[in-house]
Amino acid sequence: MAFAEEKNPLEDFLAVIRGSKQVGIVIAKDGNELSRFSSNLEDSDFKKARRVFDLFDQRQAYFLADEDMEKSFYDFAVQYGTGQIEIFDEEKRQPRVFAPDYEKSAVVILVEKDDLAKLEKRGFGLLALSGPAYQS
Repeated sequence: MAFAEEKNPLEDFLAVIRGSKQVGIVIAKDGNELSRFSSNLEDSDFKKARRVFDLFDQRQAYFLADEDMEKSFYDFAVQYGTGQIEIFDEEKRQPRVFAPDYEKSAVVILVEKDDLAKLEKRGFGLLALSGPAYQS
C-alpha cells in the first residue's frame, strides 16, 4: 500500500505567489518558525535578498522584514504591483529602475508576528500592501 505524500501548505502558498503581481507575505509566530520558513523558501528555490537590489536580480526572492528593516525594502514592496520599481542607489548616487516579469517572478516578505506589529507602528503597513498571506 502506497502512502500519499504529506501536503505542505507553505508550498501551496508559494504556488499561488509565483506569477502574482503582488508581493506575498509569510508570517511566523516565533524565531523557530521563522527559521523553518526561511529553509522552506530556500528549498523552493527562493533566494534571500540581503540588499534591496538583490530583489532586482532574482526570479524568486524573499526578504526578512524585522523591526529594523530598511525603508528601501518597503518602497520596493509598495511599487512592485505598479510594473516599475525605482529605488535610489546611495552608492551610485542615482536611481535604479526595475520592471518585474510577473509571469516568471515572485517576491515574498518573511516576517515574525511581533516584528510585523512593530513595523506597522513605524508606518510600514506590510499587510495592507501585500497580496496573498500565509500564517501557520
